[in-house]
Amino acid sequence: MRVRAATIALLGGLLGCPSALADDCKPQSRITTLQMEPTTDRREEFVPARIQGVRKLMLLDTGGAMTEITTETTDELHLVRRRGNFRLYDMYGEFSDHFAEGSLEVTPLKADAVALAIAPGRRLFGDDTAIAGVLAPDILKNYDVDLDFGADTMTLFEPDHCPGKVIYWKADSVAVVPMRVLHSGHIIVPVTLDGKRVMATLDTGAYNTTLSIPFAESVFGLKLGTVDTPRVGNLLGKESAATYRHVFQTLAFGDIEVKNLQVQIIPDLLHQVLVDASTPPTGTRIRDPRKLEADAGMLIGMNILRHFHVYIAYKEEKLYITPTVEKPLDVPTAGAPPPATPANFRMRAGLPLPPP
Repeated sequence: MRVRAATIALLGGLLGCPSALADDCKPQSRITTLQMEPTTDRREEFVPARIQGVRKLMLLDTGGAMTEITTETTDELHLVRRRGNFRLYDMYGEFSDHFAEGSLEVTPLKADAVALAIAPGRRLFGDDTAIAGVLAPDILKNYDVDLDFGADTMTLFEPDHCPGKVIYWKADSVAVVPMRVLHSGHIIVPVTLDGKRVMATLDTGAYNTTLSIPFAESVFGLKLGTVDTPRVGNLLGKESAATYRHVFQTLAFGDIEVKNLQVQIIPDLLHQVLVDASTPPTGTRIRDPRKLEADAGMLIGMNILRHFHVYIAYKEEKLYITPTVEKPLDVPTAGAPPPATPANFRMRAGLPLPPP
C-alpha cells in the first residue's frame, strides 16, 4: 500500500503533523478554526480548501479513509493520473486504484505535493464544480477535530494536551465516549440502541443513520416489509437493493439520549469485500483488523450528528459530545422519509485495500 503510506507521510509532514507527545501535560493549543459551508438542508458540511491554488470545497467525511478528489476536479485542474498499489472502495463495491498529485491547502496547513486518491464513480456531487472531493481521516486523525455543527465550524487542535481537558465551551451535559480508530481511520463507538449495545461508525459524510439488513434482522429481529419496517426505496443505481425504515425509541451516547429516530435499513453491499479482505492467509491465525469494519452494523450520520457539538480526540481515543439543543433531543418522525438521493447514501466506506 505504498500510495496510501506516501499520502499520509506527505500530509503528516507538509501539513504540519503534530509532534510526539511530550512528557509534560500541555494545555490545548488551537491551530485553526474554519467556517464550514452546509447544504441548505444541513445534510452535509463542506470545508474550504485550495487545490493547486484554486478554492474548492471538500466534504467533511469522518467515514472516509483517504482524502479524495473527483474525476471532474482531476480533469479541471489537469492533474496527471497514476495507478497506485491500492483499491479505494465505495459502498456499492465499486473501486478506484488511481491517484493524482497536487498541492493542498487547508488554511493555514499546506502541502505542495500530495497524493490524492481519485474517488470511485463520476458526478458524486452532481453538477456542482465547486466541490472537489472528500476530506478524510488520513488528514483529520493527525489532530483533535472539534465540530460545532450549531455554528458550522471546524477547529483543529494539537493532540498533545492534558487528557480530558478539552471542553472549552459552555455545556450543561457532556458524554465522554471511548472510541476506536480502525485501520482505515474510521471511528467506532459504543452506543445503546433501544437497550442493546451496538458498535457504530461515526460518519459525517453520510446523512442517514443506518443499520445493515443482516444486522437489523439478527440483532433486533426486524421483519422487513412489515408495518413498522416498511420498504421506502432502493439504493441509487441498485434497483434490486431495497431499503427500509424503522423508528427506534432511543439512541444513547452515554448519558445523552436521542429519542424517536428514523433509521434506514439498507443492504450491506460492501460486507463481502471487507470479509474477504480480512480473511487470514493460510497458515496464520492472525486476522486483519479490517474485520472490525465489517462487524460495525450501524452507521451514525448527519441527521443525528448535526444536533451536537462533537470533539474527536483521535490520539486520546475519546469522543466528547454535547447537545446543541436542550436534551432530550427529539428527532421528528412525522412526514415522509427523505428520498434516496446521492446525498442520503453517500456513505463512503473509503476503505483502501491492496489489489488482489
